[in-house]
Amino acid sequence: MRSVIVLILITAALLAAKRPADKVTLKQVGEKNLLYSIKAMDYFGGNLYVLDFNSTLNKVNLETGEKTRIGTTSFPNEKFMFALNARIYIIETDGSLTEVNLETGEWKLLTNMSVWTRTERAFVVRNSLYTIENGALYFHRGPVYDARDQKGGSEFYNPGMLVRGVATLYSVQSEGSVYEISLADGSWKRIGKGKNWKGTKAAAVIADKLYTIDQADNLSETSLTDGTKTTLDETQFADTRILFAEKGKLYVVLSTGTLYEVEIAK
Repeated sequence: MRSVIVLILITAALLAAKRPADKVTLKQVGEKNLLYSIKAMDYFGGNLYVLDFNSTLNKVNLETGEKTRIGTTSFPNEKFMFALNARIYIIETDGSLTEVNLETGEWKLLTNMSVWTRTERAFVVRNSLYTIENGALYFHRGPVYDARDQKGGSEFYNPGMLVRGVATLYSVQSEGSVYEISLADGSWKRIGKGKNWKGTKAAAVIADKLYTIDQADNLSETSLTDGTKTTLDETQFADTRILFAEKGKLYVVLSTGTLYEVEIAK
């Protein structure tokens, strides 16, 4: 009798991990293949800002899918693109920094060439700019290279896949571990145990949940409180290209370039 009870408990735990009661649906946003040619992106205020392969800057309304070009200038030498203070900034391959006014499309050069050449990552969390250079994390007081403070030591030679929350940064390592990174002091705190996130190819954070898609195209949800990982869907996320979250909503871009809002019913 005891063995039967144990078997029932194990079966129940496995079923709970699959959470079949949850229903994941994809709601298409905009036209099919809307983001087929995207090569860089960032998002804020309910809009997605993308640099297409033809190097033009565009805004996509995440409610309607309406796509409009910003200005007439192209940016073929983009290395990093980020949104800060309702502006788009582009670090070019020559190390210069350009600011784009999203209302008028006008642009201006803020920094001459070579200044940002050593920058390895550039991203914004809670409207603050951070960069990684030579294994160190830096907080910038605005889009200014020298107005910066180092956070922590040299723990960022292998930052992994960086995923931003509302006010926190997370790292998904290639060997399968997940860490929370303090932006106050650059310290790392491991989430959960084991290496359950190996093979992650896309990730996003909403509140205290990490959403990931693995090489088998499974969508999973992880509690950032205790590291519990649950599979939500095994069929709809083949050929995922990008996963991101904006204003509490989850979005996915497939390799076809089609944009979907991911709706998860509890």
